[in-house]
Amino acid sequence: MLFPYDENNIPSLDVLINGPFNDKSEREMRLLLNDFLTATGLRDYEHYFTKGMFLAQNPAAFDQPREDGLHLTQEEKETLVYEEVPVKRVNRTESSSSWRPDYKKWRNISAPLWRLVCLCALGAAVQGWDESAVNGAQLFYQRAFRIHIESDIKAERKPMVVGLVNSAPYLACFVSCWLTPWSNRKFGRRGTIFWTAICSAAFAFAQAFANTWEVLFVLRFLMGFGIGPKSATIPIYAAECSPANLRGSLVMLWQLFTAVGIMLGSVSGVVLQDIGSSDCEDLTSLKCSLNWRLMLASPAIAPIVLALYIYTQSESPRWLINEGHRLSKNDLPNLAQKRYEQAWVGLKKLRRQRLQAAKDMFEMYYLLQKERREISSIKDSPERSWSRKGIFELFSVRRNRRAMVASLVCMFAQQFCGV
Repeated sequence: MLFPYDENNIPSLDVLINGPFNDKSEREMRLLLNDFLTATGLRDYEHYFTKGMFLAQNPAAFDQPREDGLHLTQEEKETLVYEEVPVKRVNRTESSSSWRPDYKKWRNISAPLWRLVCLCALGAAVQGWDESAVNGAQLFYQRAFRIHIESDIKAERKPMVVGLVNSAPYLACFVSCWLTPWSNRKFGRRGTIFWTAICSAAFAFAQAFANTWEVLFVLRFLMGFGIGPKSATIPIYAAECSPANLRGSLVMLWQLFTAVGIMLGSVSGVVLQDIGSSDCEDLTSLKCSLNWRLMLASPAIAPIVLALYIYTQSESPRWLINEGHRLSKNDLPNLAQKRYEQAWVGLKKLRRQRLQAAKDMFEMYYLLQKERREISSIKDSPERSWSRKGIFELFSVRRNRRAMVASLVCMFAQQFCGV
């Protein structure tokens, strides 16, 4: 085991994440590199991984000439300048007391990463559009389904029926969000996004054919199964594919484009409200209900585009490396090497230089390996039940509890105030 189990001193993942190679000598690092190249089958790229290994241990490893003759090319130096994470990347002039962010770091984004980020933004817009498309439609479907005059619905319960229909996707999200770990393990990041996009598109289109409020409620509830796992997976997918210095900025595009999707849902209501004829008694007929049916079906557009293009992007390198570790543990080295090779190919596309890809992959490989070892050490311990530990520690560990409470308050306040 990497760590001896101690019930009163459970090791933190921070120990693994912050400076995982700081205490290693050069000899130890070269042994780690040899093990890495043997396990992954990427020895043809040893030159890049050797330099990436030293950068992963110390970002300033090539600031001075090295005795082993390794050096960075001019292109690699220029690229790595914009990869630094510290706050010193913010420039301050002597004549000004204000701080200016260094926007040059955005030049470090490769074209495939930009395309991936755009697709993730589209996935966020899918959620926002799913949420707000019903806003305009509810003005019409209440009369179409005679909710406001049905004798079997008590007057005080009629607003509850409308609220139940409108909020059906959120009720499903409360259930479907728990499917996120399983779906990501089973299908990967892209597979989860693909199937949730298909679910969103199919039931968004189907709800346009509802002829009773009960059917509309069921279809909207099922549409929620396309929102829950997708909303948890896309930010993780964007984070795992992004370089460290841009990770926070790119992940925040999720929130921005969710708002864009909400705007699109409202715009579609304005644009489609006058389609068809409103001078009808039967608002469920096609002629008289075309406007609100098109409003409900309009969110199907974005997830269709998302589903068509998601498999043109690289899978999350971190997910692929983790799968490689799992396959290696199950004595399937050939399949594991295929996963590692896929991660390397994907990282080469997502980074401007192979050196960046090599550094990130080497670091991911050993961080995930140590993480799995630590989890196994706790999992195999007789003192603690692993099946309950994860949820238990949300409440028992003070840092986790505070973070969870802060997140829940922010999320609730955001939705409750309509932002």
